[in-house]
Amino acid sequence: MKLAYEEYKVRKVVNIHKHVDGPWFWGKYTAHPYVGCRSGCEFCFLRGSRYLGRRDPDTFDTYIKVKVNAVELLMVLINAGLIYTLLQAGYGITGLAISTAVTMLGTSLALIPLAYRLLPGFSLHWRLVSLHNIRPLLSFSVYAFMANIAVLMTLRLDLVVIKLFLPLSAVALYAVAAKISEYTFLLNKQFSNALMPLVSQLHGRGDTDTIRRIMTDGTRLLLAVAVPGIGLLYYYAPELIQLWLGDEFTESAVLLRILLLALVPVTLQLNAANILGMTGQHRFLALGMLVSAALNLLLSAGLIAFLGIQGAALGTLAAVLLVELAFILPRACRHSGVPAAEFLGKVVWPALPALLPMLATAMALDHWLVTDTLALLCSKVALCGLVYLSGFYFTGLSRAERDMLTGKLLRGAPAVRLETD
Repeated sequence: MKLAYEEYKVRKVVNIHKHVDGPWFWGKYTAHPYVGCRSGCEFCFLRGSRYLGRRDPDTFDTYIKVKVNAVELLMVLINAGLIYTLLQAGYGITGLAISTAVTMLGTSLALIPLAYRLLPGFSLHWRLVSLHNIRPLLSFSVYAFMANIAVLMTLRLDLVVIKLFLPLSAVALYAVAAKISEYTFLLNKQFSNALMPLVSQLHGRGDTDTIRRIMTDGTRLLLAVAVPGIGLLYYYAPELIQLWLGDEFTESAVLLRILLLALVPVTLQLNAANILGMTGQHRFLALGMLVSAALNLLLSAGLIAFLGIQGAALGTLAAVLLVELAFILPRACRHSGVPAAEFLGKVVWPALPALLPMLATAMALDHWLVTDTLALLCSKVALCGLVYLSGFYFTGLSRAERDMLTGKLLRGAPAVRLETD
């Protein structure tokens, strides 16, 4: 009999019950990384309706729901508890550092027993280390490490440069804009990261046609998520900063808008970077990202002397345009067989027409309603985002894609299952 796995993410890993869990454990708190069990013991207490819920008991050992973010959430809870305990003990900022170090190490160590449990045949021992395998392993991991260093340099070093030339208050202004743009970048990157393992598998099978579709269709659908988010943040940046932090952070809105402009080409090349990294072009990608990070550092330091704090944001924008948009994206297009004209016409252009009704809706709402609370601002953003997605449904999707999407929405999206013997 085949096992079916459904992977899903949860908002919490610890369940708090209204009443004591009797007669089994006599506790109000439970936690489990998955529902169901491949062992299928007939006497298992989890087969009871109290724990199984509405699921069919007959599928207990054949259909397993896995909480893929259980370890991550558990470490978040442990981190919060450690921070509270250490702060109460008077450790101050040192306690924050200790807590972060402990939970980061604990997360990695916690994955080891899970790997033994969930991966049949998995083994970890120093005797299994082979010098023969080190070179091919390092040939990829070193460049992946370089790429990660480049990302951290881009996200973190601007604040260091600002502190070298400007007072500490300027760091606070820039940090607000940088953090908002960073979260926007990470949100968009989640969509792209989901396609990374697929690109690697397709490259191993030599399926260049599907990789080409990921470059075009995948990026087009990524823009459907990224463009309204970036566009609405840009439009409402002054209101967001003023309502959230007050008038003293007004200048952060200008910085945020510049950094959001830099996010546009960065988002365009997210899938391109994954394709290059997973299809043998990882050296070029890593070196390109390092050049972009170094150029960002140099330009930011140079422009601050003439333009003040805005020079740091403009340095980031210039570095992105000069390296990622001018070199990395074109290289990925050539590598995947996508002409530049086709990329602009079939990927970029379909995401643009829906901006017009979205911005028109935003301006109309501003004319009728004064944005004086964060709740109202969020409501406006949500409504404008729906207008964009509605427009993209007609301008950014083909008829076949619209029919498929409509059918899934009417029937309900099926669970993602991974079949195994």
